[in-house]
Amino acid sequence: MNFLSLPNAGRQNELDIARGLAVIFMVLIHCVEYFYNGEDSVFFKVANFLGSPPAAPVFMFILGCGIVYSRRSAPGLLFKRGVIFLVLSYVFNALVYVLPYYISSKLNDDAEIFEENWTQIYDADILQFAGLAFIFFALMKKLNLSNLGYLIVGIICSGVAMYLGENFAEFESTCLQAVTGLFWGTHEGSYFPFLSWIAYPIAGYLFADILIYTRPEDKGALYTKLSLICAVIFIASAVVLAKFYAWDDMMDGDPYYHQNIFFNIMFIAFVLAWIGLMYLVAKVLPNLIMSCLKTISVLVTPFYVLQYIFIIYIAVLVFGDEAEWDMNPVLLMFVAVSVLSYIVAVIYSKIRKA
Repeated sequence: MNFLSLPNAGRQNELDIARGLAVIFMVLIHCVEYFYNGEDSVFFKVANFLGSPPAAPVFMFILGCGIVYSRRSAPGLLFKRGVIFLVLSYVFNALVYVLPYYISSKLNDDAEIFEENWTQIYDADILQFAGLAFIFFALMKKLNLSNLGYLIVGIICSGVAMYLGENFAEFESTCLQAVTGLFWGTHEGSYFPFLSWIAYPIAGYLFADILIYTRPEDKGALYTKLSLICAVIFIASAVVLAKFYAWDDMMDGDPYYHQNIFFNIMFIAFVLAWIGLMYLVAKVLPNLIMSCLKTISVLVTPFYVLQYIFIIYIAVLVFGDEAEWDMNPVLLMFVAVSVLSYIVAVIYSKIRKA
């Protein structure tokens, strides 16, 4: 069947809104991490929540949806894209995480500034994960894996992550940590290890394979049933897991970044309920806001890179990585970084197309 002849091919407003908001929430939590001074405040807890389940899990889930909805998802193209993403992710680490600290160490004649931060060169962040995810889907598509096969592989990966995290959580070798941290949490800079997070793109892939064959007039019923069921699963899972983990750790601690299968289930349920909510939001959202969110969704990579450049260089070089602001200045910084990243990303896109 031709791609365009599928019942629900083309861009999906709810997915664009969800991904656009996911990146905006990332800007918010990054501003809070680098500039805010009140970790016990209500504002911090709200920002921490928005920067967690509606951010990275949604972003990764929609990455999987994109594999289904893209007409450039042949194994060879995905593999090439993954390798390029992986290589450029370390260039990003060097230029954005490490270089500002090196410049600061020179400006302040303080070598410790660089010595304490150079290890961020091998952080396993969301860009490294995306590269590995593209390579993963290239290999799975080459093997012509069935949907059941994807589900089984996702469960196995999550189980292996739990086992390795409990039995091989640390290594003395920095070089070994740099490699193992990509796959499970072996150091504090291993934020999105592959085995702990691949469940989200897999879930997105499986969901999109249903969505793309769903007639537009039936989407409302699909989202209503799915959202209600998943909202119940999320709430029940959160209540149970809160008995074993502190809430802040569930949203922004080791249990969140180095997830086990129970966290995967909880947050996948949230993502599906959230996207169902975005389906309703899309019906009432003003055209201007819809257009902006769609633009951010399309330009998600440059927008993400730019917001981190602005935040870290300002935090390190202007404020010496010691900013401790109240809520209002942080919100102003959040708005300023978001708007500036949007404008520069649009300009960059137009230059590329010229």
